[in-house]
Amino acid sequence: MISGIVFLLFIALIKINVSPHHLLEWLAASGAVGLAVLAFCNVANDTAFDRIDLEWFRILPGLCLAAIFGALSFFLREWSHYELGLLSLLFYELFVAGLYFLVMWTLRSSWVHFLLNSMFLSATVKQEIVE
Repeated sequence: MISGIVFLLFIALIKINVSPHHLLEWLAASGAVGLAVLAFCNVANDTAFDRIDLEWFRILPGLCLAAIFGALSFFLREWSHYELGLLSLLFYELFVAGLYFLVMWTLRSSWVHFLLNSMFLSATVKQEIVE
């Protein structure tokens, strides 16, 4: 409920203050802000109910890296004046996603190791784990 209210307030501010030329970008930003508030509320709720001790210091590098890549993508789009083709955007997104996973692997992020191990373990190894 809180994230929905923040989302709607952000939409109202956008409608009042943003030119129609940048309306779509700011609407996407309002969705991202609403999701961030929802994530924060969920973490606060989970820690209260489940007594989970979330180590923010371990999460910070991934969040900062995602923010840096997001800012770079925004500036690339502004620099190209929205003229990049679909194929170049596809390669750019694949490159950024691969670079993000590579950096997170280098930083020894536990979720990246879990994801890649669960994706690429062979069926025989998975069967041995089950047994």
